Amino acid sequence: MKLWTYVGETVRLVLKNGRIIQGKAWDWNDPEDVGEQEILIGDQSYGESQIKTIEVLKLHSDEVERSKSQLNNSTPF
Repeated sequence: MKLWTYVGETVRLVLKNGRIIQGKAWDWNDPEDVGEQEILIGDQSYGESQIKTIEVLKLHSDEVERSKSQLNNSTPF
């Protein structure tokens, strides 16, 4: 996966464990730094080996605000 191409986009990840993550991709970590590509959403990073699918979401401005609010109020598992 070319995870660096998603930086700055609002994305939806479906992880291999079935969990769905949605939010803005803030950064990308190179495999030379951490062993595999990772994408950073909120304060969590997700490795390429965890990701089943990734898609760019085209949201209306009110949906973006709602996603930001949910991300700020979410509790990591």
